Amino acid sequence: MQNKLYKIPDIFRGTPFFQNQTHFCVLHNEVNEILLKEPFYFDMLAIQQAQEVENLPWNHPKECVPVLFNVWKQLMLKAKEGFMKRDKSDLQKKSLLKCLSLYIVCLHWMNKRSVQAIKVYAMSINKMLLKPVNCEERLQFIIDNPYQYHAFVQLEQLFAELEKSFYKALAMNKL
Repeated sequence: MQNKLYKIPDIFRGTPFFQNQTHFCVLHNEVNEILLKEPFYFDMLAIQQAQEVENLPWNHPKECVPVLFNVWKQLMLKAKEGFMKRDKSDLQKKSLLKCLSLYIVCLHWMNKRSVQAIKVYAMSINKMLLKPVNCEERLQFIIDNPYQYHAFVQLEQLFAELEKSFYKALAMNKL
């Protein structure tokens, strides 16, 4: 069985994302496995209006956002290990980009929307109900410096703040 290929939408292309990749293929795995391989997968499929996406994950944040947090924790441990080993390989860089991509996805899905842009100014973060303080500026710093340790520390902090606000909103029945 051959996997169907889709072109990566132009709105997902730009530094540092999808520099050398033009297409992605349809995956038939569990959600967490898909997110480990390609965090923007569901958002890109939705833009393509592909029939492969039946249950849009951002319409179900109670179920889907905890999966994102679990995937983040897996990737974060690998990325931290890479920093400790001073690993500057392409594999480490891909891992860091996946961590950053997961954050963008998590921020959007938590606010019941799909990712429509990877440029911070086009994300309308300030209009989102659930977001960390100074999220736009902090996210821009990380996108501008995706492979630096300080950016990774900032990303960890943003994820921790996002997770707290998610569970607080969940407890207050705001999701």
